[in-house]
Amino acid sequence: MKVHSSPGVAVRRTGVEASAPGDRRRVELTIDLAIAGAVAFQVFQRVVNNGYELSPYGRSLWYVSYQFGFVRRGLAGELLRRALGHTPTVPQVAVVQNVIAVLTVSAAAWLVLVLCRQRTVIGYSVAALLAISPFGFDFVGGSKRPDLVAFLLLAVVAVWSTSTRAEPVVVGAVSGALLALSAFFSEAGPLVVGPWLVLIVLVLARARGRSSWECGIAGVLAAAPSALALGALSLTGRASVDTVAALEQVAPLNVGGRGTVFPYLDDTVMVSVGKVGTRFPVTSLVVGALLLGVLWFLGRRLHPVAASVVSWTFLSAAWRRLWAAGFAGVTVLLFALGFDWMRWVTSIVFSASLAAGAIVVIVGRAPNPPDDARAWNRPVPSRVALSLPAVTSLAVAVYLLVLPPLPTAVDNVSRAAHLLMNAPG
Repeated sequence: MKVHSSPGVAVRRTGVEASAPGDRRRVELTIDLAIAGAVAFQVFQRVVNNGYELSPYGRSLWYVSYQFGFVRRGLAGELLRRALGHTPTVPQVAVVQNVIAVLTVSAAAWLVLVLCRQRTVIGYSVAALLAISPFGFDFVGGSKRPDLVAFLLLAVVAVWSTSTRAEPVVVGAVSGALLALSAFFSEAGPLVVGPWLVLIVLVLARARGRSSWECGIAGVLAAAPSALALGALSLTGRASVDTVAALEQVAPLNVGGRGTVFPYLDDTVMVSVGKVGTRFPVTSLVVGALLLGVLWFLGRRLHPVAASVVSWTFLSAAWRRLWAAGFAGVTVLLFALGFDWMRWVTSIVFSASLAAGAIVVIVGRAPNPPDDARAWNRPVPSRVALSLPAVTSLAVAVYLLVLPPLPTAVDNVSRAAHLLMNAPG
């Protein structure tokens, strides 16, 4: 005789081993394969769309160096130039940037693996959202810019923070120093990654039961170095006209000219803001908001958990408002200084997704997690029934998965329609 103690779990009184564990393992294996397939498809899709090519702008970033004096965004080119002993060729630049892209994809995939190994409902849910997100793996595989270093750092820190040996102050100090260094590759890196790196450190400190004082120290160590680095760059990083001309002169002929970074190196903050104001690519924001809304719909069951974790992480409303104000401030600055707004939306959502993945694992292992998180931190059911809402969510997930890789900017309504309908441009 069978007695059903919970939905989908059968227990035999005859002493024969229940089939539920075996059923659950099959469900887990099915989910593992689906998530792995989604990640592989995203990466494959990016390779098919642009292979290993670099745009003129992406190539030119690696030819900004300190050869003719200190200039913002010059560290990547300087390190490469010194490592090779000469100005790099375009194929050499392509190899380096593709290696960084592969490392970043691998680190993000490692985080997905850590989430799947939790064998919990919430772990699988967040892993699946990371895998099918249009802001995820296909973006990382195609970015190919020095600012990818900041995303690589965030992915590595996200995995590091899930270790039971990770100390909040150490993680904050090391990651904060490295993020500040990434500012000399690109100022966009800390502006995008910074708030989410700080959030991971704060959650880690809270999960370890640290005092509010130690939580604050860990957060400051993660944030302050980048703030200092960005301040220094704003004061001293502008290149002179002669420096720009000299850098462009030594770069290969197929790097210079229109569509490269060189015309922007001598811009002041106000000039950059003015250029953004003349273009104001609002269509990118609309497309980004629509896709984010679809992703938000898929994760709708996780919203209460997220709210509970936020309240649990910040020991007071003042700390919560401080983080929100910091995030809003750097985001406004980011959008004010660069007009490829679709890339900003994608970068921010990808960073937030990495942070969410790390936080799920950290909170799941905390001795006293929030009640909502504890409820979701349970094994997957041994049997799964596909209801109408589940089938709808699956169809929406497939739609997001097959969308083409997002561009750096969406210039008009026609391009937005082609993108959202997955039609050839």
